[in-house]
Amino acid sequence: RLHRAAMHALPLAFLAFAPHVTQLRTPPNCRATVASAAASVAAEETAATASPEQNNPIFLDESAALAAAGFALQPPELIQLAKRFLVSKGGFGADAELLGDDFAFVGPVVGPLSKEEFLKAIGSVDVQKAFPDFSPQFYGFQVDPLEGNRVWYVARGRGTNTGPFPPFAPVPTGRSLVNPPQACSL
Repeated sequence: RLHRAAMHALPLAFLAFAPHVTQLRTPPNCRATVASAAASVAAEETAATASPEQNNPIFLDESAALAAAGFALQPPELIQLAKRFLVSKGGFGADAELLGDDFAFVGPVVGPLSKEEFLKAIGSVDVQKAFPDFSPQFYGFQVDPLEGNRVWYVARGRGTNTGPFPPFAPVPTGRSLVNPPQACSL
């Protein structure tokens, strides 16, 4: 790459040292070679500036995968439903009527929990009382192109423990909490 960049800079450098030259002439027998070299360099530069996912099979064509999934709801509608679910209890659980009878909570450590088990478990923890200034900081919502009924998002979250949080902190600690980014899905 560097040698080609130097080839492009050479005529300009030459003109800088020879300002009296008004026209450079290419000998007739070199014109085709110069044109071919210029086209080759232009093609390589275009390929180098193209995004890496273009025509590369390691990257999924998300639009095509979503279209092939044929899920009944369009991504914006599904994302809106996911946000409605999260808003219903401030990011901690959900209103029971938003959960289907076959709902299952599956976490990395906890679960699977049935709808009843989930509601009981989440109802026993009062995060708003323990962290009244807590902000879940949800962002990056997108529909999974391979599972058209799944919405992924990132949760960070921060707050200060100023209320009891049994059984973890029965007495407020006054400590601030800043979660790392967590990939979540509904």
